[in-house]
Amino acid sequence: MLVPRAYAKVVGRASFRSAPAVRRFAAAAMEKACREFACDLSECLGMDSTFTGVLAGIGLDLKAQPAGSLILLGLSPKLETGLRTLGLDRIATLCNSAAAGAAGGVPEDVLAPLETGNSNGELTAQAVLDAHETLSSLSDENRATFENVVSCLRKDPQNPGCGNPAGG
Repeated sequence: MLVPRAYAKVVGRASFRSAPAVRRFAAAAMEKACREFACDLSECLGMDSTFTGVLAGIGLDLKAQPAGSLILLGLSPKLETGLRTLGLDRIATLCNSAAAGAAGGVPEDVLAPLETGNSNGELTAQAVLDAHETLSSLSDENRATFENVVSCLRKDPQNPGCGNPAGG
C-alpha cells in the first residue's frame, strides 16, 4: 500500500524563523491524510534547536498515526550526529547524503517555497517554547539541556534573553 508523502527541502539555515511554516505545512499535510513527511536537508547549512524541536514534534505526530513516519534525507555527518544526540533517530529515519541519493531524495518538481513571514511575535514565541518542550520530552539529557530555555519562555515568552543554549 502506497502511503501519501509530503516533501520539504531546507535550503540554507533551518531556524526558528522558518520552523513555524514547516510545522504548518506538515500539519496541513497530515490533515489531508499524509502519513509520511520527507525532508531533504542536503542543502541545510545548520539547524537551531527550535527547528530541531519542530521536526521532533512532526515525527511524534506521525509516529502516532498508522504507517506514519518522518524521513530526514541528505544529512551531513555533523547534522546527523546532532540529531542522533538529541534523540531524533528514535522517532525518524535518518539518511545520510549517500543514503538519500540511493533513496532518490525529494523530487524537485513537487517543491514550492513556503511562506515564512510571521508578524505575530506570540506565535513565534509559542513555537519556540513548544519546540523546546518537545525536545525536552525525548530524553533526560535534553530536559537538562533545555530546562533553562523552557523555564524562561514559560515565565516571559517575549524575553529575547530566553535564547537557545546551543547558540542558534
